Amino acid sequence: MKQINLCGAWRIRDVDPDSDNGPAAPDFDASQWTAAEVPGDVHSALLAAGRIDDPYFGKNDLECRWIEERDWWYRSCFVPPELEDGERCYLIFEGLDTFATVFLNGSEIGGHDNMFTPAVFDCTDLLIPGRSNTIAVRFASTSMRIRDKDLSKTWSAFDEHRIWVRKAQMSFGWDWAPRLVTVGIWRPVLALVFRKARLLDVFPHTQRIASRNAQFSVEVNVEVADPSAPLQIEARMNVDEGPRYQRLPVVDGRATFRYEVAEPRLWWTHDLGEPYLYEIDLRLLDGDEELDRREVPLGIRTFELIREPDPEGRGKSFTFLLNGKKIFCKGANWIPADSMIGTIRAQRYRQLIGMARDGNMNMLRVWGGGIYENEAFYDTCDRMGILVWQDFMFSCAAYPEWDDDFKASVTMEATAVVRSLRRHPCLALWCGCNEIQWQHDVRNWNKRTLPPYGESIFDEMLPAICSKLDPSRPYWPGSPYGGDDHNSALEGDSHNWQVWSGVVPGRSFGERPRFDPSPKNVNYRNYAEDTSRFLSEFGIQASPVLGTLLRNIPHNSCALGGDQFNHRIKDADLERKDRMFLAHTGMPENLAEYETLSMLVQAEGLAFCVEHLRRLKYHSSGALVWQLNDCWPGISWSLIDYYAVPKAAYYYLKRAFSPILLSLCDHHGNIELWGTNDTLAEYSDTVKLQSGAFSGGADTSEELPIAIPPNSSVLLHSVSSSTLSHIDPAQRYVWVQSLTRPSLRNRLFFAELKDLKLPDAKISVEIHQPPTQFEGCHRLEVTLKSDQFACFAHIKEPIDGKLSDNYFDLLPGEPRTVLLIQPGEAAAEARQLTAKALNSA
Repeated sequence: MKQINLCGAWRIRDVDPDSDNGPAAPDFDASQWTAAEVPGDVHSALLAAGRIDDPYFGKNDLECRWIEERDWWYRSCFVPPELEDGERCYLIFEGLDTFATVFLNGSEIGGHDNMFTPAVFDCTDLLIPGRSNTIAVRFASTSMRIRDKDLSKTWSAFDEHRIWVRKAQMSFGWDWAPRLVTVGIWRPVLALVFRKARLLDVFPHTQRIASRNAQFSVEVNVEVADPSAPLQIEARMNVDEGPRYQRLPVVDGRATFRYEVAEPRLWWTHDLGEPYLYEIDLRLLDGDEELDRREVPLGIRTFELIREPDPEGRGKSFTFLLNGKKIFCKGANWIPADSMIGTIRAQRYRQLIGMARDGNMNMLRVWGGGIYENEAFYDTCDRMGILVWQDFMFSCAAYPEWDDDFKASVTMEATAVVRSLRRHPCLALWCGCNEIQWQHDVRNWNKRTLPPYGESIFDEMLPAICSKLDPSRPYWPGSPYGGDDHNSALEGDSHNWQVWSGVVPGRSFGERPRFDPSPKNVNYRNYAEDTSRFLSEFGIQASPVLGTLLRNIPHNSCALGGDQFNHRIKDADLERKDRMFLAHTGMPENLAEYETLSMLVQAEGLAFCVEHLRRLKYHSSGALVWQLNDCWPGISWSLIDYYAVPKAAYYYLKRAFSPILLSLCDHHGNIELWGTNDTLAEYSDTVKLQSGAFSGGADTSEELPIAIPPNSSVLLHSVSSSTLSHIDPAQRYVWVQSLTRPSLRNRLFFAELKDLKLPDAKISVEIHQPPTQFEGCHRLEVTLKSDQFACFAHIKEPIDGKLSDNYFDLLPGEPRTVLLIQPGEAAAEARQLTAKALNSA
């Protein structure tokens, strides 16, 4: 087995869609073409060559629209080795975006029209061993290909024509993404030389976990080129007692190894244990000759979706079991990390997924309008202990299931994707689509007989493929889905877009949808009425840090509400943000106030929702925020901006997602203290509960011993709100804090943020370098202290480094120390750190 890496420097050129295929000829002079990195895309190549301005700056994305109207050629050369007797050579493109025709030495060897699946060509007979061989790929204009397609039976949010092409749907523009219709070789390319057979995919499947052992299988699939070869696979698996060897014959292109391991080390999410990975070494043999070899990490774990009738007759549960233990899923929705999708590298995945893990998240939902992510994404989730809810790539549209070519492409896509990803222990669930069944019903609420086009894909094709190829995981038809209304709070998973968008909840099939975008209805306090079984989308839009905006808006155009500012927002209703301000903070008067107030509303609202849902554990079993990350430096619902700078909500949710949570609520005239414990052991502590007014010290204070049973949420203490009736609600607060873990704290206000009578606070910053350091970075302790109650106190971002916490409240005179980890060269800059609060000068 020989692999020739064909990534790296290629050449590209645009041509008229009606031009001929002359550039495929080996002697064609492409020396003056533009250099392009593979994997990559045309946009990033043109940007690197200076042929276009940064699409993310100003309105430059509009100036790049010509790219999608042109055909594009890619060219490269390689020198293959001499082929031995019986050897074959495959040209493998792991991702072509999208309508591609491939040529080798001037001859067409095939075409491809699905961004999500590999393109494999047997080029043995056209290869010239030992000499330069020319590869050329022509990409037809996606826009031109789909422009005249039939739309009479379909509907679509955003671009209507996108339904006809199997590529990232968000590239046509979304309510958080610019239109950037990418084109190019977006995943690696290689030439593979092999003889007789090669290894394909591997499927580890845990059948059973008992108290002291686990039983699992490893299915290995093989492509057999020589049926007469007596093929065998040798497997060596390293377990605690030493390596185990097995050798099995390949029968019908497959061999299945079965194991029983005593005292297994299970794969857990990072918050419940260690995401332990075993290694299995596979060798494909013809006698003693090794034809192929692969090392595969595998996790021993079981995963189930429990949907049981509610004992009180209120619908059905939607709870995941990991290794037999209920798990409350805490996390966010994931979108592609860059609109120029081919530029996303493994380090970017490690950075963002690491931030999710550090933010106490245990699940990411790969949303259905983007891409099936690169292997580096799933490998990182495996190793970091993050579960993945995996959508198939269908979103907010009716898809042409009646078209035979379209269905054939989707069948090939789903089969390839399931085979590729099923080996990952992080993968929790297959989901058919995003917001299709729900939106179809909302659009056609009084036409119940109208077929939702795409239904046969989500209800028949995809579940059949998943059941056949991956019986180890549940399949779910869509998100949201379940109950009498596909967005019912009683069954299945749901999306809460009452807050922010004004969707009125609680309808049933056949009822007219209602929308009320008033400040009262979009108020985030309405989250307190949400009793969803699993809330898989909810979000509030917020600004990134001011530096991100200033970096991407022309200096003379950087004004709140200006044309350039509004271009950063892709949400069609620009007044939604204003309604949130009116409900909670009052209107900002300038860009700096917009940054602060939008972040404040997002942070307070999302934490409010998460704490509420965690108090309902396991009536509610999950909270996935919309959205974790950004694909460009815009204004969106993300927790982390395009440059990986956290917004305030990231830190609020880090605290709200903590395995141990203390939360406060004002419930029917009582102030309640709740304890939530996501660990598998009881948590005992002593907490200090105090109340007071911003203008003075604590009015009441008491110490309470608490005990929170494992994997539960319980009411710890309750007191009548009337005990605080002598304090002006705009001055009143309640504070709870652990006496053994100072970072375990929370507070409750009794008036809207805009109505709070906060005193003027002065915040000091002290920096101390602890003696213990790590190679390549500096650890600094940063202590904030305020002379008055300080709300939303924070160290100003962006910072060249990572903060353990930020954006929190300070009691008068009580210090709060956070850790700042910086690269070695950045430590001196920390001496210039400044802090502010909502109520500081």
